[in-house]
Amino acid sequence: MVSNRESNLYQAHIIGQAIIIVALYLLVLALVLGVAYEQNIPTTSYLKYLGVIFGAFLFEAVGRPGHLRFAMSQSRRVAWRVTVRQASVMSIALLVFLVFSRDVRISRGFLAIYTITALVAVFLTNRFVFRKMIDYLTKRSASWSLRTVVLGPEEWSESVIAKMTRSNCAFSVDNVIHIGRYATVEEIREKLDGLPIDLLVASAYHLRPEVSAYLISRGERRGYRTWLPLELSRCKDRKFVVERVGDIQMLTPPPTPLENTFNVFAKSIFDKTVALFVVLFVLPPMIVFVWVLQRIYSPGPLFFVQERVGAYNQTFKIFKFRSMKVLNDDEARQATSDDDRFYPGASLLRKTSIDEFPQFLNVLMGQMSVVGPRPHMLKHEDDFQEHFERYGVRRSVKPGVTGLAQVKGFRGEINDSKDIRNRARHDILYIQSWSFFLDIRIILGTLLSVVKPHSTAY
Repeated sequence: MVSNRESNLYQAHIIGQAIIIVALYLLVLALVLGVAYEQNIPTTSYLKYLGVIFGAFLFEAVGRPGHLRFAMSQSRRVAWRVTVRQASVMSIALLVFLVFSRDVRISRGFLAIYTITALVAVFLTNRFVFRKMIDYLTKRSASWSLRTVVLGPEEWSESVIAKMTRSNCAFSVDNVIHIGRYATVEEIREKLDGLPIDLLVASAYHLRPEVSAYLISRGERRGYRTWLPLELSRCKDRKFVVERVGDIQMLTPPPTPLENTFNVFAKSIFDKTVALFVVLFVLPPMIVFVWVLQRIYSPGPLFFVQERVGAYNQTFKIFKFRSMKVLNDDEARQATSDDDRFYPGASLLRKTSIDEFPQFLNVLMGQMSVVGPRPHMLKHEDDFQEHFERYGVRRSVKPGVTGLAQVKGFRGEINDSKDIRNRARHDILYIQSWSFFLDIRIILGTLLSVVKPHSTAY
């Protein structure tokens, strides 16, 4: 009910913004070129650019993560973050089209003025219009102002109310009824009789099974909805959805973006395209450079091949440029900043991540992705999972040549459990909020770190 309502509200907001963007484009076009410069406007060319802007706007809206969709009206920071995201996607699309079309009839001054104007308009609509839409619907429609009764222990009720009121769903918590775990059906009936209710929120965890069944049937009989918040989700900080398997309803974690078949296929095509380019044009000169460096300082195999853990606990052989001497005491031991196993010049390969580029061969073979959690050795996996209870979530996707944790500086040697948790949390955040936009950001961040390596890179 509420999730569908928010989804419809988001769609209405996007449609409204799209109309504003198109109208603003035409208005600025008429004022700048038609009035200020009195030029004859080449309509066809400018309509092409409008189509590019409109397409990029819709692309961003469809791919926007859920946590950025409904919090715009409550936080200036979130509204600005969404605005920057929208402006970046539209500007990049506009710039790429401008470069490849080479259309000299388009006024660069007009595009600059429109971009600035659109940025202001989009921010204002993100910050204020979404909230105004909710306020308007709440006042005009009884179905939007849900008269809510919360039923449960005092501490639980306060916690649930705080979380509900952070939503954009216009809840109106009119009554709070505090009860104990052993409250009977008769006691609860007396407390509810006579109260106007559109939504009843009760704690199934603190109620007897027959009381929970009574509350649901009472709501169906009297025409209001009954919600029973998931205590497992509240207590363990996990989110669950109901999924039907045959005739059984299961509580399961919500699907991540990379469980969608289309997303997996699209990411695979992107990975193979990038990997093919790197293997054909970037890797060959690197091979020559590393080969010469090794011939001078440490003759031996060009590549270092080692078994790593991939998606769904499947192991594979990873390729790296060899950065250590052929004979060393322990290949499984983590590298340190002053590791005596490095041959001269090898630290440069590691610091700039040049030693990782052969892994694009693993990407071509389908064992890795361009972006994803970094793969670890089986021995390290067994150790690391003991320090973070959700560590295994990393294995639900293919490991990556680079990842969110790496561009945030969580790479290199693991000294304590905090290092493991920071790395794993960023990997899980990536899995839960994946998008092509995020992949591009991580790739650009990785290229920047090659030029300006993190202090943890060695």
